[in-house]
Amino acid sequence: MSEAIDGEPAFPVPVGQREFWDCEESGSPNGMSLRDYFAAAALQGQLSCAQIIEGSVTGNEVASSCYEWADLMLAARKEVA
Repeated sequence: MSEAIDGEPAFPVPVGQREFWDCEESGSPNGMSLRDYFAAAALQGQLSCAQIIEGSVTGNEVASSCYEWADLMLAARKEVA
């Protein structure tokens, strides 16, 4: 995952404290990307939707939609900055 796609880390660890934190498989001490964090927030809203509860939307559709929202939020964030 690249910063261009994922944004910056959602919960970065200060450089002096990285040795005390577990690293992901990729070796990154930065944990979850901002894109993943935004997608998780979108997922919370999506899961409260009646269509999902009724089963008329697949899990893949929900996941794709959440990352689409995350990408929109990252793009909007760049426009504001």
